[in-house]
Amino acid sequence: MKKSIVIFVTILLTQVTISQNFQSVEEVNSACVQLGFSSNQEAEITVDRILSKIGLFRNFIVQECPDINNAVAKNVKSKTGETLRYILYDNEFFNNIDNKASNNWASISILAHEIAHHLNGHALNNKGSNHKFELEADYSSGFYLAKMGATLQEAQSAINTLRYEKATHTHPAKLDRLNSIKKGWEFGSKEVKINKEKKESGEIEEEVPFSVIEEVPTFPGCKGTNQEKKKCLNKSFRTHIGRNFNADIANDLGLQSTCLETKEVYDAKGGSYISKCVKFQPIKILAQFKISKNGEVIDIGIRAPHPGLQEETKRVLNLLPKMEPGYQRGKAVNVPYALPISFIVTD
Repeated sequence: MKKSIVIFVTILLTQVTISQNFQSVEEVNSACVQLGFSSNQEAEITVDRILSKIGLFRNFIVQECPDINNAVAKNVKSKTGETLRYILYDNEFFNNIDNKASNNWASISILAHEIAHHLNGHALNNKGSNHKFELEADYSSGFYLAKMGATLQEAQSAINTLRYEKATHTHPAKLDRLNSIKKGWEFGSKEVKINKEKKESGEIEEEVPFSVIEEVPTFPGCKGTNQEKKKCLNKSFRTHIGRNFNADIANDLGLQSTCLETKEVYDAKGGSYISKCVKFQPIKILAQFKISKNGEVIDIGIRAPHPGLQEETKRVLNLLPKMEPGYQRGKAVNVPYALPISFIVTD
């Protein structure tokens, strides 16, 4: 039977204590990975904001996992045996932390902490936390938030909500964690200061984020104000993907979306009630690339669950027309861009 595929494209423009529940792989898998909870866009945008400040592409999956009262970096094996990197989080946990800290830097710092676990290789052993790993992740979190413009107080806000002061068998003492964040923040702040001095001296950056660039790249045919050109570019990318992506990719690769919710419906032809899937888990692709100072798409990086999807996404992106480049203070610059694509594949 021929399968159908629906393509969705979204453009990314860019609790009282921190519980350590569900630290084992089995518990995390049972709680959310196998249940197929998805991520909300805000969390994905935040993760990509953090990574853009350190010049990295995302090579892990951000996935909401309700009721774990935590955020966790985990490596999980798929049905095919492939090891996938996850950041699992409880959105209600984030809301509670932000409310207590009275700012949203608290949840950002927690995501930064979990990103650091992956980038530092801590999640590879899947054995849970230890003092060395936690202090290294705290240092990295402080560094990342300094690069994002957070104050030291904001970078430390999540840890400052902790009620415990002494070390546990998995986590260092509160003061040690605050000091580690401070060291990372101070190092990151030095780099921010150097970049600021370069700007003030007239030096222009070679690369500027899409969200803050003075003159956005212009897709052929787009006109108007900077904001109007930005909206037109986003719409043009969506249209391009929809028109050029191979709609038969599901048949070619044997893909099928996992059913998350079924409903009993009456089958008039068979004269009986049958179970029909009404909610599917999307198959997600994240494409990241740069619009160069010459207006061309370069440095394409793609995260997808199948090599065939990576190849097809790259093929479609390479079909994009040459654009007018983005400009910062009158000079053409490279502009990083993130493009998530979601598939729903059904029979």
